Amino acid sequence: MMRLPSSELVAPFLRALSITARQRIATGAKRPGWSFAFEWMVESLRQNAKRLSVPPLESTRASWEKTAAIDPAMDAVVSQPTSVAYVSSEWFRPRGTPRPGGPTLLYLHGGGYCIGSTHTHAGLIARLTLAHGGQTLAVNYRLAPEHKFPAALDDAVSAYRGLLESGIPSDQLFIGGDSAGGGLTLATMLRLRDLGLPLPKAGLLLCPWVDLMDTGGSMQRNAPYDWMDPSAPPVWASYYLQKGQDPKDPLASPLYADLTGLPPLMIQVGTAELLYDQIIKLADRARSQGVSVELEQAPDMIHNWHVLAPFFPHCQAAIERLASYMRAQR
Repeated sequence: MMRLPSSELVAPFLRALSITARQRIATGAKRPGWSFAFEWMVESLRQNAKRLSVPPLESTRASWEKTAAIDPAMDAVVSQPTSVAYVSSEWFRPRGTPRPGGPTLLYLHGGGYCIGSTHTHAGLIARLTLAHGGQTLAVNYRLAPEHKFPAALDDAVSAYRGLLESGIPSDQLFIGGDSAGGGLTLATMLRLRDLGLPLPKAGLLLCPWVDLMDTGGSMQRNAPYDWMDPSAPPVWASYYLQKGQDPKDPLASPLYADLTGLPPLMIQVGTAELLYDQIIKLADRARSQGVSVELEQAPDMIHNWHVLAPFFPHCQAAIERLASYMRAQR
């Protein structure tokens, strides 16, 4: 059963309804493939993002925590807080008898490296877990600006090593993440490769943020459609990076990395999202360096459209395709 949203979500939700209705009457659908309901939800995300962009950062984090985890998929999983290699994490497993020999997914949440948690992303993580049928370890990596680069990367690598040391073979391990978590997924695999550690079976990149200082192209072209504001990513990057650090450091902006030797990647991107151009560049770069890439371009979709899976079958279908990709790699 869908949980009722918190009272903090009601005002932006109603404001979005009014804005969407007026716009549809005046100019029609924003994108050819958008229904009224979908456009309303995108506008709701935009209005909520505006509300959460007001300083201080601590307030933004608290608000996001309170407005999270209303997804009914949570009723079908068991979540268990844990610590893996001293990194705060949370296990997600389907209720009932687990699938024998199922995969283990190490999941890294998005949030610009400075907000978010396993709680804010619990619905998405639950749906991924139910789709792939195994278990998911979601990581509460340390957040910026209190913990700047490479703290998040160190935590992700530690958690992966902890899974290996617990006896889970690398050919049953996958790493995935959305947005900043997608960039962190790629950086984690780069670090593992350079350390000579066994690599996961594949990586799942959901709308990955792989160029911290990208401000042109689709960052401006898709601004009228996406819920994110183009001014936000540079602020998050300033929180994340060390003072004077090169934003093109390949472990901070993996678009500029040598990707040779990485495991297969599945990359999902929406054609209406701000990050579209950099994600397409990433896919092209990975292929040119010998990495197997399955690139899925979702027409008219926004950044992280997967979070709307409770409301729209095509958003759930994107999650199911990630799970199908995992099965195909085993």
